Amino acid sequence: QGKFVGKPVTKAEVIKMLVFDSGVTIATTSSSCVWTDITGTEWYADYFYTACENGWLTSNSDGSITADASGYYTKGQVSKIAYYVYGVAKSVPSSASFTDVASTAWYYTYIESLNAVSAFKTTSGKFRPDANASNSFVSYITSVL
Repeated sequence: QGKFVGKPVTKAEVIKMLVFDSGVTIATTSSSCVWTDITGTEWYADYFYTACENGWLTSNSDGSITADASGYYTKGQVSKIAYYVYGVAKSVPSSASFTDVASTAWYYTYIESLNAVSAFKTTSGKFRPDANASNSFVSYITSVL
């Protein structure tokens, strides 16, 4: 009990969780989403195709999409993806909700918009946008949105 709570989830696991929760039809191929690091045979390929086909992910400048699917997304990165997956309305408060999320940071709008719909559970006043996203973090977002 409790052994998996708060454990980091891989990029592939995050995309799978969000795709399943979104309820969209799973894409098994993609003509518009072709990457250097996904051949189509990986267990997670269909989830990345689905995310790309729905406009939630784009490729990196080198033509890759995952930059290692077994690596991790940060909480800031997951916030950006979730913003698009759930179609959250843009919300930018007059002052930052978290002491560690600067209004000039690339992820500011995504985090603040999700926070406006109570997608996060924190009482510390800190968000830790550069920390690896955990299974509890992603699960909470999917349960709220």
